[in-house]
Amino acid sequence: MTNAPARNGGPSPGTRPRASFTGQLMDVARTGFRAHHDRLSLGSGQLVEFQMARRHGRARAVWTRILDGKAETGFRIVAQGKD
Repeated sequence: MTNAPARNGGPSPGTRPRASFTGQLMDVARTGFRAHHDRLSLGSGQLVEFQMARRHGRARAVWTRILDGKAETGFRIVAQGKD
């Protein structure tokens, strides 16, 4: 996953650097997914670009839970493509 700068009134692309991180997929649904990862600074509302088997696109972090130095985040897909 890659943090993507927010659009539509959010910070300009130059204010938030892009950063790649990987996660372990826990659940997948048509409208979203849940993943474990170590990007502890990821907050609700932030956009990410994602890539998983046969799907890719943009998703918004809805919630994040941090436990024992690992994060678990629920994402809602806002735009996607299929391979």
